[in-house]
Amino acid sequence: WQQRDFATIWTALISPFQFLYQRMMATAATYPYASVNAFNIWGAVNWQPDASEIFGLSYRLIGLCLLGTLLAWIGVFLYKHPQNSDFFLAGAIILLGMFMLPTRMHERYILPAIAFLAIAAAFIPSIRSIYWGFTLTSSLNVGYAFVTYNHEELMNAVPHEWKQALIAIVAISNLAMFLALIGYTLRSDMRSPAQLQEV
Repeated sequence: WQQRDFATIWTALISPFQFLYQRMMATAATYPYASVNAFNIWGAVNWQPDASEIFGLSYRLIGLCLLGTLLAWIGVFLYKHPQNSDFFLAGAIILLGMFMLPTRMHERYILPAIAFLAIAAAFIPSIRSIYWGFTLTSSLNVGYAFVTYNHEELMNAVPHEWKQALIAIVAISNLAMFLALIGYTLRSDMRSPAQLQEV
């Protein structure tokens, strides 16, 4: 009976995660593009196949390598800085990295990162401006996608150059803020805990 009960409990606990994993894999397989309206590092090649290459490497491979490098660094960072605030910051950076670096990202995939970033900003006042910045850029990104699919006539009336300029400005802003957060983790080794809390 104990083995049967354990198996039932384990199945109940793992089923939601299996479902989420299956949905994520199915969604990723459905949209093999560099970006799906996500204003990230691939925003300039929005809706282009992620099998396209730069210097003989596909967009997809480049994105996965960048993400792998980020995850390795965050692992080192958490090993050296196991404070509560650092876990929230690391979670925010990982989620932002999942949005910024790999291909096949949708505009809405940035939203979970904003929640973690809000908690991290409560612990670390010096990153609050980055939180507000990502709040603004994610709103613009989601708003752009909403207008594109729900107000097609309005979107068609906007010159293509203006839309590309908006994508470029938001994507570059996102990248700058993302790099600033990574820079914060790199500098943290040279600062005391008291200094890290300064505005």
